[in-house]
Amino acid sequence: MDVLYSPETRQADTFPLVTEATAFLREEVLGPKDAPAVSAEWTRHTDRSGQTFDRLTLRDEHGEAHTDFTAFELTSAPRSVRVGLYHLWGDLQAIYLRQLREENSRLLRELVAAGTESE
Repeated sequence: MDVLYSPETRQADTFPLVTEATAFLREEVLGPKDAPAVSAEWTRHTDRSGQTFDRLTLRDEHGEAHTDFTAFELTSAPRSVRVGLYHLWGDLQAIYLRQLREENSRLLRELVAAGTESE
């Protein structure tokens, strides 16, 4: 898995925890079969209320999904972070499944149309 860390992420106090989350994602969530097909990017953002958070975006050939982690979650709620990583992987897989379903529906419509034309 290729991982990109923004300069702001690298400079943040949470960076060691971000790298721990990345290792868990690579080893436990994705595993050796899926990790090579996925890239990850960590960026740092501040919302309108002034709260800063780390955003993890996962990408593969089918799309991308992201989730945000606050400093509190990274430092005090490792279980929440792990659950968030599993959910993020599920979100990315859902994009693929949606695309697959749409493609199957299109092919089925073409088959039905071809069948009615030959009658």
